[in-house]
Amino acid sequence: MATLQVKLNEKNAELVDELSRRIGRSPDALVNEAFERYFAELEPQGETDSDWRAALMQAAGMWKDRDDLPDFEAVRRSMDRDVWSR
Repeated sequence: MATLQVKLNEKNAELVDELSRRIGRSPDALVNEAFERYFAELEPQGETDSDWRAALMQAAGMWKDRDDLPDFEAVRRSMDRDVWSR
């Protein structure tokens, strides 16, 4: 296990000490658990940023060869752009 010196503000230090005494776990164990929970919340569903990007890149262009969709270019050309500026 690594050692890391962390400076807590007075209120947080008191909360850690109080909880440690109340539930009988060491302050180190409480802080480690807090960090684990915090970092788990940062990772959406346990995925990493690179997993998310890879999935997005796989989805890119997935409709390009479909022939069952309307001609979107024709739809765009047919729209009266003046209607949107009113």
